[in-house]
Amino acid sequence: MVNLIAEESGGDFMGNELGEQCFPKTDTKHLWAIQCLQDNCEEFRKLRQDSKIVDIITEDIGVGKAFVSRVLKVSISFDHNTDIFICILKVTNSNINARSKAFPYAHLTVSLHNREVYFINKLSDIKDLNVPLYYGSKECIPLKQDGVILMQYLGNSHGQVEYFNSLTMEQAQSVVDQIFLLQSHFLVSPNADLKPIVEAKDIAFIFNEFETNFDLVKQYAPEEMWKETEDEIYSLVSHASEIVDYIMKELPFEKGNQSVFVQGDVFSNTYLFKKCEHKNNNELSEEVTLFDFQVCCNGSIGNDLSNLFICNVDPDLRNELEEILPHYFEKLKDDVIAKGGLFDMTWQMFKQNYDINLIEKALLFCMFFGKELSYSLPPDGSSQTVNWNKKKNEIAVKTMCSLNDAVFVARRLKPEWLILK
Repeated sequence: MVNLIAEESGGDFMGNELGEQCFPKTDTKHLWAIQCLQDNCEEFRKLRQDSKIVDIITEDIGVGKAFVSRVLKVSISFDHNTDIFICILKVTNSNINARSKAFPYAHLTVSLHNREVYFINKLSDIKDLNVPLYYGSKECIPLKQDGVILMQYLGNSHGQVEYFNSLTMEQAQSVVDQIFLLQSHFLVSPNADLKPIVEAKDIAFIFNEFETNFDLVKQYAPEEMWKETEDEIYSLVSHASEIVDYIMKELPFEKGNQSVFVQGDVFSNTYLFKKCEHKNNNELSEEVTLFDFQVCCNGSIGNDLSNLFICNVDPDLRNELEEILPHYFEKLKDDVIAKGGLFDMTWQMFKQNYDINLIEKALLFCMFFGKELSYSLPPDGSSQTVNWNKKKNEIAVKTMCSLNDAVFVARRLKPEWLILK
């Protein structure tokens, strides 16, 4: 367990005027952040030495990317050192009530931020878990105190696989290994505090756009891929809220099942891979760092695995990864029992968890198709246009493979979800 709560001291490191200033649109003073860094960041102490801080510059780098928080890149300059120290400040503003009409997640922002603070202070030091270094945190108190998390900046040393690109087998396996660590830890040391925060009613509006996105998919995928399953896909999405609630509230706690730690947001924008040394700067290794634990909870053992396999790899690689699930199951079972934990789930129950979660993840992946197209579209006349048209077809095919597999699973396990509501 780590304690990252610092008092606002640190006046020896900067002038009073700079120290008393708050970060833009927050109630958090520079002084608090600097004291956190001095107490908890060895790199900062080595860089600062006896220097004083002369400037603190912030840049909002989370526009269009962050779920409920603003993400500020903070650059700190010193008087006797030309090097600049960079870190990240995630901010959840306390005046959420004033924004509730414009922001559909307003009623969740406090809980989601505070859940991540809980993870940082209680779980981030799990052995071999790859997460950023955390330097300080404050819970969000509505109308009283902004929630903030001060953490390591990895933008220079790490990179992100674009949403529409597939991970390599090695990269996917690295993420699987991290999921394994979290699940094993939770099975050995269960945590009843991590009840799910997000419910079906909170994300119901997402599925209202399903038809628009599915129509886009059908434009780029061959007709033979969706013609026979189209009606069943629409039936599945008519049960979307029921599916989400079942996965969150019932499935993990059924007889013969066991709940585990769920990161809950295993998309390509919640982990980074270290850049390869001595190679093209855009080439990424398999060394992964996970971040963004706002929706983590106690949930289904198939949740994170299905999210990774459906949303982050191409269909052929997904098939390869699914073939290793029996080995994953046996390895997890052996590890938990060796550490004195309880593991009485059968392989059949494990696979059922994965399959049912696959249904939800396939629907969600389709939901983001149009949004990600608009974000990723190359400029008019760009030389990338031809490749981009090919990419759209590939992603549409990937989406249909997932949706068709969701239908096949529902036929076998949940035929009632194939009756249109």
